[in-house]
Amino acid sequence: MVLNKILFLLIGGVLGYGNLTECVDEIKKVILNAPGAFSASPNSYAKMFSYSGKSINQLGRFEDCYSLEKARYMLIELSKSPPLLLSICGPDVCSKSNYYEIINSIINTTVTEESTQLSKFFGLKSSNANQANISYSIIFPESYIHSRFHELNGGAIAMVLITVIIGTISIIGTIIDINIKHEEENIRLDVEQTGIGKDDYLSVPQGESTIINILICFSIIRNMKKLMSVHLDDYHPHLYFFDGIRVITIAWVILGTIGGLYLYDLPLANYMKLEQISKKYYTLPVYTSLLALDVLFWIGGVLYTYFLLNSYSASPKHWLLIYLKHYLEMVPMFIFITFFFWTLSRYMGAGPYWYTGNDAYSDCKDYWYANLFFLSNFIPNGTWSKCLSHGWFLSVEMQFFFFTPILIWIYKKSPGCGWFFIAGLAGLGTILGGVVAHHFDLNVSIYGPHHWAFYNYYNNKPYIRMPPYVLGIATGFIYFTSATNNDDKISSLIIKLMKNTIYRFANLFLGISLWLIIINVQFQVYKHPGDDFSYNEWSLGKTSAYFAFLRILLGISYMMMFTPMVLGYFSGITSVLSSSIWTPFSRLTFSVYLIQAPLADIFMRSLQYPKYFSKTSLFCDWFSMMVICYFFAFIFAVFIDIPVKTFILWIFGKKTTKENYYEIND
Repeated sequence: MVLNKILFLLIGGVLGYGNLTECVDEIKKVILNAPGAFSASPNSYAKMFSYSGKSINQLGRFEDCYSLEKARYMLIELSKSPPLLLSICGPDVCSKSNYYEIINSIINTTVTEESTQLSKFFGLKSSNANQANISYSIIFPESYIHSRFHELNGGAIAMVLITVIIGTISIIGTIIDINIKHEEENIRLDVEQTGIGKDDYLSVPQGESTIINILICFSIIRNMKKLMSVHLDDYHPHLYFFDGIRVITIAWVILGTIGGLYLYDLPLANYMKLEQISKKYYTLPVYTSLLALDVLFWIGGVLYTYFLLNSYSASPKHWLLIYLKHYLEMVPMFIFITFFFWTLSRYMGAGPYWYTGNDAYSDCKDYWYANLFFLSNFIPNGTWSKCLSHGWFLSVEMQFFFFTPILIWIYKKSPGCGWFFIAGLAGLGTILGGVVAHHFDLNVSIYGPHHWAFYNYYNNKPYIRMPPYVLGIATGFIYFTSATNNDDKISSLIIKLMKNTIYRFANLFLGISLWLIIINVQFQVYKHPGDDFSYNEWSLGKTSAYFAFLRILLGISYMMMFTPMVLGYFSGITSVLSSSIWTPFSRLTFSVYLIQAPLADIFMRSLQYPKYFSKTSLFCDWFSMMVICYFFAFIFAVFIDIPVKTFILWIFGKKTTKENYYEIND
């Protein structure tokens, strides 16, 4: 055991001179009293030994050590990603500099069999027989946490006050809503007025007082009813199966978040078996979870296109209002979550590993505005802001939405030109995907070499993620044509082909097969991690080709699978995915996505003992996090997301029929 090796050198007299005398004497007492750890009433020194970790990533007993008189818990951090830690419950007279001197003396002492093995265990690269170079840090977690995470700073106090104000407004709005009786007809906007249908979701108050209407938007009871309401209209019933797909997709995203923490960010008790674990097939959904978001991009392309075509107007004012409405619907929740977790998450966790608890918000001080303007995937310096880092998805989504009305305008003028631009953009995304992968020598594995280049220059960029989105736009063209008999020859041909049973089933089969191939092919790299997890199974040319065609093939697979369902076919599948049980969970997708990574960071980094990576522990943590995320998403949705969207609809819903635009977030 590593601790025994260190103690062997100490008690053997390697150290024990100068200003280290008191520290070393106390450590020797811990060693000499070690057998007493097994007695019925161990003394303080025996408890120190007992509360120390006995091997790499064994975190000992942090809280017990901290509460022990004359003891202090200490970590030796040998690696950050993946974490390699040694924990020692040592005498409180030993300072950080004492430990540095002790460890450096052990490393650089005359080579013995013991010290050689210790150096190898630490992963030292020796330059000669007697000298070794090692990078490590000494950390006193409790001191670090107390100095940074215990007293509320100005930002945290401000966030608490804002939260209290929002809660107070919600309570006032609820009381007013209970006491003011509205006829059902007065709290719904008719389908002819808004285009969203006679649905309780996002229905708006229509009293005579503006202040009362605004407060009622925050009514807790009303917003809970809106969230739980089912679809009552039949305005676009074929699209309701997206509810089920959204929920399944967000579950996949959360699995990837949990698995990523296991593989890269949490101390593992069985880290020595990480290579074997990485080859297991059950880890594939973790590796491929970044592909889950392409499903949401494709769905977004369909919905934006169909509803914007239905609300088309040549008026520039109409399009400016659409841009403004969509921005105002998205930004309040995004910014609130950013500031909420940036300022408060540091106070929500505890434990020996919690000193890493606020690393996820390291960029917020300098680049919080990137989230405000949906540019976090380009700031700073064309890379990627780590301030609520998964927010890049919303930035890409907003950037897609920015150019969508332009495509709609082109399509309205000439459907053939619209399809031409769709093909061109999909092809451009394919080319750029291959070029970027080749230029940065990307690896298929997100844990392999140059993984930061993968995130900074490939994964988070709209021109890389474009193919699935624009192919979703193509499906939107098809659905619009089926509903309106639009003069679109390409869409009409596809609609005609879909009427053929053999063609429909072949389309579904080929779409599913293509998707499964894309998802599984990368496992050929993951199951051969190579030396030091270099994942060098594929050549650069093969890897670049994979990244070039990945997104366009995903978009084609989704188009083949789901276009028949959008047109009303495969009712057996769509009826399951359209079930009302999915609806409230689907409405929480936006909130769940925003909070899942911060919550996972808080709960997973607050561990008292190391994680043990297995499919059982992965499943249990994933399922627990699903429950936790939806619970808190419900709160954020009722108090923030739904009130804001209701308020925006209340403002923008007072337009003429010609200037209407459709609600796309339900």
